Amino acid sequence: NSNSTFIGFTGDCVDSDKNVCTVPINGAKSVTATFTKVTLNVYRSGSGSGSVASSPSGITCNVTSFDCTEDYPAGSSVTVTLTATPDTGSVFKGWAGACSGTGTCVVTMGVAKEVVAEFHKPLLSVFRIGDGAGSVASDVSGISCGVDCLENYALDTTVTLTATADTGSTFSSWTVTGGGSCTGTGACAVTMHEDKIVTAYFARPLLTVVKAGLGAGEVTSSPSGVHCGLDCLENYPLNQSVVLTASAAANSNFAGWSGGGCSGTGTCTVSMDTAKTVTATFNSFVLTVNKTGSSGSGTVTSSPAGINCDVNNTDCAEGYAPGTSVLLTA
Repeated sequence: NSNSTFIGFTGDCVDSDKNVCTVPINGAKSVTATFTKVTLNVYRSGSGSGSVASSPSGITCNVTSFDCTEDYPAGSSVTVTLTATPDTGSVFKGWAGACSGTGTCVVTMGVAKEVVAEFHKPLLSVFRIGDGAGSVASDVSGISCGVDCLENYALDTTVTLTATADTGSTFSSWTVTGGGSCTGTGACAVTMHEDKIVTAYFARPLLTVVKAGLGAGEVTSSPSGVHCGLDCLENYPLNQSVVLTASAAANSNFAGWSGGGCSGTGTCTVSMDTAKTVTATFNSFVLTVNKTGSSGSGTVTSSPAGINCDVNNTDCAEGYAPGTSVLLTA
């Protein structure tokens, strides 16, 4: 038949060429005639839609006719040209399988072939970052992030995104990747000429504690979060009231607060209506003993303990809290 190839006869032929089999009818006989064909399969993929048509005719692969397969004689040199046409709102991204690129696809049907046409609608991806929390929603349905942060939109659709901070957080800014930009904290409108990534930054105010001075000590907070020492940064919910307490180490004293609206040496109460930096100053004075003399040697000790300045000068300096009275004995 058309679009098939006859391979030949097998079985009880006493004389045959490719197309003729001579069978002596002197008993039951069995003869097999083998026909073959090769098939061109066209597939459509991607988030968009479109159609693929062939020349010569045979393939009209779209959402309505879905004629995506055609048979050709095996071993033939039939050349088939495929043309991809995107639907409105989609773009043709390219071929895969037996073809590549975005032009027409030309295949020679000596053997079975598969061709994939990818149609695409631009993808909008929304990310939420930062130490705060919130959601992003689109005016054209599709994005509700939180839950749904990815959506394909028809080409050239304008999508307006609105960010809403959760209680205790603030919305700070947008960034846009893939063309276009959004500034400020209002709505962000992007036109989907291509794939785009929009990032929404949600923040909670950051409290930074800095220790200053020659002394030592630590600062802790209520509610917990700061233990400085080791942990001197913490994000708190918007308008959270944080109480800081300073504790001087041995041989140091707490000299006072600065920054964040705090002063004096009591506790420091900070209202986290914005990022704040508070400095705690700890003082300590160093007493240094120097031994002199050309021929003698000896040891100097202190009360309170700290200095034990021996013949090897091993412990001849010590920090003391301001106002400490130190007795030295030689």
